[in-house]
This record gives sequence, structure tokens and C-alpha cells, in this order.
Amino acid sequence: MNFTPLLNEGLTTDQSCLGGGVLNCVTNDEGIPGNQVLSKDGKTLYIAHTSADGNKVTVSIGTLGKNAAGQPSASWKTVQVNKDTCPDTNGKPGNKELCGAALFATIAQDTAGNLYVVSASKSQQADGTQTSPYNVLLWHSKDGLSWGKHSTASSGGSNAFPWITAGDPGRVDITYYHATESNEDKKFAFDDLKHGSFTVELAQSLNALADAPSYTRTTVSEHPVKFGPICTGGLSCTTSGGDRSLGDYLQVNHDARGAAVVAYVDDTSNAFSTGAGPGAATAETGPGEIARQIGGPSLFVKQPTVRGPAAGPATPVDAVADPSGDTFYSANGNKTPAGDNLDLTGATIKDDGRGGVLVTMKVKSLASLQPSPTAGGLTAEWITRFTTYNAGKTPGNGHILYAGMESVVGGSPTFFAGDTKRTRLFMTYEQDKSISGSYTKAGLITLHVPAADLAEVPTARTTDQRTLYSATAFTATTVGGLKGNPEGLFNLTDATTPFDHVVGAGTPRATGGSGSTTGSGTSNGTGNASGSGATSSSGTGSSSGSTGSGVVSNASDSRTLAATGLDAAVPAAGLLVLLLAGLTYRRRRS
Repeated sequence: MNFTPLLNEGLTTDQSCLGGGVLNCVTNDEGIPGNQVLSKDGKTLYIAHTSADGNKVTVSIGTLGKNAAGQPSASWKTVQVNKDTCPDTNGKPGNKELCGAALFATIAQDTAGNLYVVSASKSQQADGTQTSPYNVLLWHSKDGLSWGKHSTASSGGSNAFPWITAGDPGRVDITYYHATESNEDKKFAFDDLKHGSFTVELAQSLNALADAPSYTRTTVSEHPVKFGPICTGGLSCTTSGGDRSLGDYLQVNHDARGAAVVAYVDDTSNAFSTGAGPGAATAETGPGEIARQIGGPSLFVKQPTVRGPAAGPATPVDAVADPSGDTFYSANGNKTPAGDNLDLTGATIKDDGRGGVLVTMKVKSLASLQPSPTAGGLTAEWITRFTTYNAGKTPGNGHILYAGMESVVGGSPTFFAGDTKRTRLFMTYEQDKSISGSYTKAGLITLHVPAADLAEVPTARTTDQRTLYSATAFTATTVGGLKGNPEGLFNLTDATTPFDHVVGAGTPRATGGSGSTTGSGTSNGTGNASGSGATSSSGTGSSSGSTGSGVVSNASDSRTLAATGLDAAVPAAGLLVLLLAGLTYRRRRS
């Protein structure tokens, strides 16, 4: 993908930045940039952002063309979107106004060219003191110049970091982080919610162009993805000690069927602490996760109902298959086959009968443990990672646990388990404890994780507290090894579709499909990958394959499974997704 700078041809004093001809210049009045969309005719670019004082939600509109020298150029005009809620433009909003945007304003365009902008706004005093929780607001426009009155997409608690996608006219999906807690000691910022429990929510409107749109809201995440404050100061969080463990990764898009696809971070880590100052908190960086809509209304009129997960990965229960031939070392724009010993073909988790679990990973062959010399490192890793959720039992309401096998230069393997640690922005796999394990030359790895290494899970009383969420097997290479690796860096070579296992629920009940994820992790500029997302590929990975079964509706949903397009014979023990308010989601690690 190539990017071409746009020369600013504007000459007016209030729109020209430093004057005409400045590369990439859009406006003098920019706070935090959001995203951008191109008009259907390709002649106009719309960029959503906040103003420099943080009060106005704005869109910069660029008319595209070429200058006298034939270079791509644009002339810009910036308009305020939220005049109905924040009419003051002097940077001193009154007490009854809803101003500001919690970090981001985002924009979407429907199939007819209508525009939609969302932001998280709040009431505040003239001095900027926040006096209400965040609410996600939506505005719409036919031309980008005139914007109607807002509607409130969120409901209750506090809601921020919204993102929007649009399909046919009036049909939009909006995602955001939601906390049931609205304030602590009358302090309303996300930064002040030291006991906040956050979920990923989605609000859908099928009549967003109406004067008073209606919304259907549902919870996307399987469980709360974050406990404690979320820093809204952007890069300043680094110096203030604020928690940015969720990153800026919350986003929604839709597939060709009009089904929502949501990306976010699941951070139920045990590494969490709060500091003395406002927003001062640190937490482990969680892995990335993707949820796909598998039921409910679509964003397209011609296909009004989403039925099933289509070609994307779903949530198998207890076991998953993975296609062979999809293992690669990806770096510097190249993909190199990583070898049969790193090529996963499946994974399972089952109970050991004593409160622990047996984790198995199957690869194409383990005739040799030494990785290919072109696979990025001489140490090979085979790891299964899973997330637990147990509110009130740990500082971060859960753990990110793992079990694995490591071989250095093809030598005798070691078997280990542990709780991921945080180093700066990365997860590390420090091999906390040795466990018993074995492997066969045919490619079967077996790991015994005793009850003592599953934290609070074996003694938990409820199903959600005994669930190992989004268990993901992956293979990787490193230069030295994971223990003592200061940044937790490794090269991801293969990963399975995630699956869930309920400890104490018995033997495997369903086998998943053939979805897979491959990639190199998040590049650090040298071809290595960051362990902050052991199964994230940061643009170099891919996912493919069919999906497995294992979904039923919950008790509050009166529809039959036939309404979701899924097999009505799936056992009730497969309840691992939400069918709320007509919208259904399945999840996978990205």
C-alpha cells in the first residue's frame, strides 16, 4: 500500500495552517485525530477529529485535486459537528453543555454517502471539571457541512472510546467501552473509576437518519475485559502513570453480509495496581480479540438477517482443528515457511479429574525439535494461552495463564506453565513453574497443568469463573528463549482458532472447525514480534477456514436456534456466547 502526501492549497488565514503548500496540513485546530472516509465519487475526504481545546467535535473536509505542477492537493474546510450540545466556541463551555470527546471522534459513510460521527461527550463546568459520566452521541449529515441534532447511542453507566461502521442508509453499528459504574466520589472520568468493570458494548440503529433514532444494545465481550481506571490522556498516560493496557484497539467494521466484526483487548490480568495520583494505575497488556456477529439484524437491507458465522472463526468448545501448511515466519514484508514442527493441526483441553487440565497440541511432525534456520530463531516454542475471569478475587479480576514446551537448538524440551507478566507494553511468558509433559515424534504434545497452577479456577463455584476463555495454541521462535526475555519478544508462526473449556464440566463435547491465524506479531522494526499479542498479526497475518459448533441461546432469549442458522442439537453445555437483544457474537483471538 502506498501513501501520497496531499499538498494544502488553502490560502485563508483560518484554515491554512502555515499557509498554502504545506504537506499533509489539514487544520490549525486539531486535538485528537479519529479516522477518515472518502466520498463515493472519490473527490472529497472527510477526517473526524476533536478541536485543540478538546471541546468541539469536528470534521475537516478536503476537496481533492491536483495543483499546477500535477501534484495531489486538497483545499480544506473544518466544520463543527456538535454545535447542538456545545455551542460555545471560546473554549469555556457552560454547565449545561455536553462538550468534548474522550480521545476519539470517528466517522462512517453509508452506501448512499450519508455521513455519521460518534464521540463520547460529558457535561462539564466552565473550568473543565467533568460533572457527568461519558455518553456516546451520534450525529448524521447528508453533505458533511450541516449536521443534525445528536442522539444518544449508549445507555446507563459511563461509555467512551466509540467507533462506528455503516451499511445501507440509516443502518449503523457503534461499539464502545461500557462501565456500570458512573463515578467514584463524584469524579466521572474513566481515569477516576478505580473500581470500574468494563465490557465491550455494541449499539445498533436501523433508522439512524431519523430525528429520534432507536437503538438495540448488546454486550459483545464474554465477560468484563477490564477492571480499574482507563487513562484518557493519550500519550501523556505514559508520564502520568495512567493505565493504557487496552491500547487504542477498539474498532468495529462489517463484512460483506453486513455482520459486525469487533476488535478489542481482553485484559483480565493479575498484574494490576493503582497509584496515588488521578488516573495513576498500571495493568498488564491483554491479548487482542475479535468478535464476529452470527445472528440478528444486518447492516444491509437485501440481507436483513445475519445467520451463522460465515467463513470466519467461531468458538469451538474444548477442541479445535487447524489446517496444515499455514505456518510462516513473517518479517520485513516476506513470508517464509516455518517448517512442519511448528505447523499446528489441532489443540484440546480436558480435565485431569483432580482439578487440573491436560493440554494437548498437535503439529504436523516432531521428528526434529529444531526450527528451520530461516524461521527467525533457533529456539522453538509451543504454547497454549487462556484467560480466566473471577471478579473480586484478583487485582485485575482474572488471569492470563499459559502452558507450553520449549526446545533450544533442537535440544531436550522443557515443559512449563505460568501467569503472564507485564513489561512496558508487552506480555511476557517467564516459565514460572515446571510441569510434567511429553511429546511424540508424530507431533503430539501433552502438558499436565495441575490445579495449583490454575489460580482460583478449580475452586470457583460458577461456570463463568471456571471457564478458560479463548484458549489459543500457538507456535513461535525466539533468538534465545522466553525466560528472562526482557520484552517477551518472539516470532509468531502459527495459531489455532480459540476455544473455551469449563473446568469440571467433563470430557470434550465438540470439535471446532479449521479456522487459523498466522503472522509475525507486532513488528518491533527488526523482524521480531512482540508478545503483547501472541496471536495478533498486525497486518501480516491472515485468518481462514470454516468454523465449528457449540452455541445455544441463553435463557433470556426466546428464539429457537433455527433463528440463528445454527444446529438446534448443540448441547446446552456449549453456552459460551451472548444472544442478547437479537445480536449474537462469537469471538476469536486476533
